[in-house]
Amino acid sequence: MNIKKVVVPLVAASALFTLSACGDIDEPASPAPATAEAAQEAEATPKATEPSPTDELAEAEKELDEAIEKAAELAKDVTQGEKNAVASAEAYLEISAFSEQGLFDQLVFEGYSEKEAGYAVGLLSPDWKEQAAKAAEGYQDISPMSRQGMIDQLMFEGFTRKQAEHGANAVGL
Repeated sequence: MNIKKVVVPLVAASALFTLSACGDIDEPASPAPATAEAAQEAEATPKATEPSPTDELAEAEKELDEAIEKAAELAKDVTQGEKNAVASAEAYLEISAFSEQGLFDQLVFEGYSEKEAGYAVGLLSPDWKEQAAKAAEGYQDISPMSRQGMIDQLMFEGFTRKQAEHGANAVGL
């Protein structure tokens, strides 16, 4: 269960609702036909019906209502264990850098179920490249190493190759 799947449509629907509620958005005027013959032809051509701003507003309201219902449904399915795992994961991220796998493993080691740990890691989803950079800084402070040594160490900690390379780059290796 990923909260982003709920929040992104909710925010998008909310923005569309807000824009629509501000009033009709003027359509750009069509260029005037160059000749009288072109004007007659333009009038004779059937025009596609476009949704009116009122229709768009109604659709946006419907999408917003559906997103709110989905968010509420997901929120009530969150267990106390999942809430606690999120709080623990936030605390860990405040004091140390973790890879996605490393944070998951730490939460499981602490006694959270795999479902609870997965929920917390998925919900928080920090910038893992930034986490790799922070971890690399920590390693450099303790024991400077070669670029390859840093990449290997970060990968051992559970970072992907790209994340580990980013971490090595961040400390100038």
